[in-house]
Amino acid sequence: MSEQNKLAEVNATLDRFAKLIEGNAEQLLEDKAEFDRQLDKDREEAKRQRAEDKAEWERQLAADKAKWERQLADDRAKWEQQRADDKAKWEQQLAADKVKWEQQLAADKAKWEQQLA
Repeated sequence: MSEQNKLAEVNATLDRFAKLIEGNAEQLLEDKAEFDRQLDKDREEAKRQRAEDKAEWERQLAADKAKWERQLADDRAKWEQQRADDKAKWEQQLAADKVKWEQQLAADKAKWEQQLA
């Protein structure tokens, strides 16, 4: 094989190698572009998911707050009812005690008046 043929063969091999490298570089650039697109898509999805999660959390918080407020109102109403019931019982007991004391006082007064007379 002549020197010129060897040189042509080496040049052809180098050309094929250069085309292969060029093809790989193009593929790498395409892969990078696809990766960047997927990364942007994933970021947007994560952002959307965070916004959705935040909205759900806020809805749940509002529902819990409403539930707590209803429970507080119910508890307050029960407490106020119990307080009113207790007050009515105390007033009833006081009235009953007053009647007993007045009867006792009247009996004691009658007894003292008899003793004084």
